[in-house]
Amino acid sequence: MIIGRMIGYISLCLMITVSGAELLRFLEGSHDHWISLYEIIHFSWNGEIESVNDGSVIGDLTFSILRIPALFSLLFIGLLLPFMFRKAY
Repeated sequence: MIIGRMIGYISLCLMITVSGAELLRFLEGSHDHWISLYEIIHFSWNGEIESVNDGSVIGDLTFSILRIPALFSLLFIGLLLPFMFRKAY
């Protein structure tokens, strides 16, 4: 139960970081699209995801899931997990 809450809190911290990056992009004037999960993985991992490059159905599905805006997906995970694993008195 503590692991679920910790993952939720970590994703909330990441969501705050991504929202700060989105704000900076907006202030700089280069706000073309939302930062996606793929861009975060690509920036932090500094490599390509192999299933995306192979051109199969699974690769296309993975690519479409990773194109979800990171701000909203991290917000959803960050609010859902601590609520699900809260202490029931």
